[in-house]
Parts: sequence; structure tokens; C-alpha cells
Amino acid sequence: MSEETNKSEVARLMRQIDLETQAISRVFDEPAIVANHDSIHARYANLGKTRDELAKHIGDKQATKAVFQSYEQNVG
Repeated sequence: MSEETNKSEVARLMRQIDLETQAISRVFDEPAIVANHDSIHARYANLGKTRDELAKHIGDKQATKAVFQSYEQNVG
């Protein structure tokens, strides 16, 4: 995989993590959605899968750090 392709994939995965944490934030802010535990579980499962994919490119520690930073920024 070329360096340019890798950077593009990392950027895509980082954006996906940001979108997932934003969606998690909305779930907690909208009472009608909170009642649907399956929705919450699905969001966290998607976030975990994206983190795992990102870890293949930048390592476990950096991928986990990216998720925590996004979560802190979007969910607080």
C-alpha cells in the first residue's frame, strides 16, 4: 500500500470515528432514541470495528487515543 493511499485510508477512518462519536452523542441527547438499546450497542460496535481497522494503520495505542479524543470532543 502506498503512503498516499495509507494516509487517505487513515483520514477516512478518523472521519468515520468522528461521525460515530457524533451519532453516539445524539443518541444520548434524544430521549426517544435512548430507549433503543440496540441502537446504542450498534454505534459502539461500529466505533470498535473502525478503531480496529485504524489500528492496522497507526497501531493500537494511537487508534485508541484517536477514539478517546473524538469521544471527548463529541460526547464529553
